Amino acid sequence: MLCRRKECHPVLYVMNVRVQLTELTLSTGRTATLNDIPEGELDRLADFGVDFLWLIGVWHTGDSSRKVARDYEGLQSVYKQTLSDFSSEDVLGSPYAIAEYSFDSLLGDEDQLLLFRERLSKRGIRLILDFIVNHTGLDHRWVYEHPEYYIQGKIYDIEQAPNDFFQVETSMGRKIIAHGKDPFFSPWTDTAQLNLSSNIVQEELRRELLNIAKHCDGVRCDMAMLSLQTIIQKTWGDRPLSSIVTQLDKSDFWDTAIREVKKNNPDFIFIAEAYWDTEYKLRTLGFDYTYDKTLHNRLIYENGRAVYAHLKADVAWQEQTVRFLENHDEERAAHALSFNRHVAAAVIFSTLPGMLLIHDGQFEGRKIKHPVQLRRRCKEPVDKIVHFFYEKLFHTLKEHKVRYGSWMLSEVRPAWEGNSTWENFIAYTWQGDDHSKKIIIVNYGATQGQCYVYITGLEFMDNEIIFEDIFGHEQYIRHKDEVIEKGIYMDIPAYAFHVFAVN
Repeated sequence: MLCRRKECHPVLYVMNVRVQLTELTLSTGRTATLNDIPEGELDRLADFGVDFLWLIGVWHTGDSSRKVARDYEGLQSVYKQTLSDFSSEDVLGSPYAIAEYSFDSLLGDEDQLLLFRERLSKRGIRLILDFIVNHTGLDHRWVYEHPEYYIQGKIYDIEQAPNDFFQVETSMGRKIIAHGKDPFFSPWTDTAQLNLSSNIVQEELRRELLNIAKHCDGVRCDMAMLSLQTIIQKTWGDRPLSSIVTQLDKSDFWDTAIREVKKNNPDFIFIAEAYWDTEYKLRTLGFDYTYDKTLHNRLIYENGRAVYAHLKADVAWQEQTVRFLENHDEERAAHALSFNRHVAAAVIFSTLPGMLLIHDGQFEGRKIKHPVQLRRRCKEPVDKIVHFFYEKLFHTLKEHKVRYGSWMLSEVRPAWEGNSTWENFIAYTWQGDDHSKKIIIVNYGATQGQCYVYITGLEFMDNEIIFEDIFGHEQYIRHKDEVIEKGIYMDIPAYAFHVFAVN
């Protein structure tokens, strides 16, 4: 069943609030809080058609986790490459090494968060905050009061893998606790690994989540798949069982947690950062949206044929994906792609079904990836060409309601035998309830290309069909019978595109 409401295809804007407020502080000469984020900035987001604002860096990071982030040798060169005048005071620590889910005093207070949410709501924008299940920061009170909530180690563990475990004095004596990790990378040494196989831990986290839900309209769940029991087993083997001093819980945390939140707030949104083909499982547990890392990779590293193949997935599946060209974990799109390819990729990702994720600085063409541990980012001039393009693109999409109605991938055919350039074309249609059509055609290849695009549902149109490019200035008039039989012929340069309104 196809979703015909624009709400199925929302726009999510990501803002690193620590950075935003630091920049406001430096520009005004006084300590800025959430109250100081200008009305004009929020108006700008609403004007772009933003439906959700995800604030990164709201929750409190403790001194121990901040010290690890400050002293970690592997990050020192990254900090210095990012900020030519870097100092240790710039390191606030990772927003994903949370000491407690309380509003960080550097940003103001919880009343300001409530007021900020109201300011967003007046513009039709809903607030998204972070929730991290897999681990806590080193300073979380549970580390000292309830070390049994964490995956435990022995003295030989810390001797054999000193970066995987840490020793700490707790209310139960000296304990060895594992750092948070996933099965494919080194541990996050500013975190402590929770034991999600414990029913007590799951209950505690559900209480945290229910409290967070009072402050926002949805949560983006960091590395959501790490709390699946299958992933826990893959990462930790039998260690969670040997660490448990309370009742074992073999259920997946999200199942009960999401149901409890949505019981009182059915419109609350759950977004999963998810990889490793765990997306389907997480959706069955109640997630509204899951990351589409595959599309990101294919747009950044592969060609049109690979992107087209990915878009053959069921439409209902695609409507629950989060599409992005960049985020705080990925390289900047303006750095990873040439300008022409960046433009073509932006047209594709922004005109697909599902949730669109816009990263802070993407519209301005920023090229330098910002470490989330830092309160400042380097000064970069706005790329006026990139900025103009994004402004025009999103205003066009909003004005012409491009992402409304039902979506269908279009068939692309060779222009003539032996011409393989058709394989780089991607084409699809949005059809409104009034039978209006918007057709997006992109040559996502490095050479000039030719093809025929077959478009369905033209039988009841006039004999002469007008294809008007609402982004550019081109207009094509074609006879209906010819288009129905052969499709519309395209011959366009590398990474060129059309966004047609069909009349």
